[in-house]
Amino acid sequence: MGATTHRPLHVGIVGAGICGLTLAAGLRRHGHDVTLYERAPRLMPVGAGISISPQAVRALTSLGLAEPVLGDARSRHTTRRAALLRPDGSAVLRATAAHMPLLPMTRSALHAALAEQAGDVVLGVDAQVSASGAPVVTVDGVEHEFDVVVASDGVRSAARERLGLDPGLRYAGWTTWRGVTAEPFDLRGQASETWGPGAMVGLVPLLDGHAYWFAAQHAPPGTTVPDPRGDALGRFGDWHLPIRLVIEACDPQAVVRTDVYDLAEPLTTYVRGRVALAGDAAHPMTPNLGQGANQAIVDAASLVRRLESTGVVPALMAYDNERRHRSQRVARASRAMGQVALAEGMGRQARDRVLGAMAAVTRAVGG
Repeated sequence: MGATTHRPLHVGIVGAGICGLTLAAGLRRHGHDVTLYERAPRLMPVGAGISISPQAVRALTSLGLAEPVLGDARSRHTTRRAALLRPDGSAVLRATAAHMPLLPMTRSALHAALAEQAGDVVLGVDAQVSASGAPVVTVDGVEHEFDVVVASDGVRSAARERLGLDPGLRYAGWTTWRGVTAEPFDLRGQASETWGPGAMVGLVPLLDGHAYWFAAQHAPPGTTVPDPRGDALGRFGDWHLPIRLVIEACDPQAVVRTDVYDLAEPLTTYVRGRVALAGDAAHPMTPNLGQGANQAIVDAASLVRRLESTGVVPALMAYDNERRHRSQRVARASRAMGQVALAEGMGRQARDRVLGAMAAVTRAVGG
């Protein structure tokens, strides 16, 4: 029989990314005893920018974390309009900010704010979950017992493999570049995506006045380059302004180039025994909808809510039932959006015809 929440639970969490930190902070706020393990020797946010969705804001609010983590960001609006553009700068579609209720910020700012709320982290350890699904974490040969264990150890989750749930990863077919300008950069309130043949670039104004950019292009996997910023400039520097200027405004050492992977097949369950997978460990997804971190935050809120309401085993079953199909649906939609945005050849021609028709309707309705 699962443990109940009539007493504080002892929870082990493997992985101190956005999901693990959110979960630790939420559980500790509800009076539970948490041990959070992280392989890295220090907390290091991965990535550049992030847009917090309304769903993730609601999840943070339910955990009592919205105010300390987001502060006044919820009432600030840096994006007044959005646009879908062609590489020459001509517009395909335009929309007002009302259609983009997102809070764009740097990942480092979000990660640091969550870390302040999450409490102590055991750093620099190889924490292994039990293959049987027992709530045990092994560190340096020593077993630590818990009421429940949650693995949030990322896309290449060792826990997912150890639990026998891993179907393997598949390369999405494209690689990405990401960066944040070293100094404030005025995008004049416009967030945009520019779609070209087999490639795209996005620009987003951040709450702190800096600009975040991301790009993607079809490329063979496993390619390494000594200068990711120079690599991006060589690929996208002749697209419309201010793309080149934004990329040039970044510290060369801070530009990230990453191949994109998701699961070869969706998981049939996020739970084995009293061990649950969450965040990218459960549903790695392409970044095309910007939902990876948002879905991880929602996972954490779901786990906290379920563990508060019933015993561990039924709580984990309810979490799996609530989150698995929803998060997998988002993952499918994200991959599909990437295929549209990065279409080539006949696919690109069909895409552009549809977008052109949509733009004509938009202009006609707008009058």
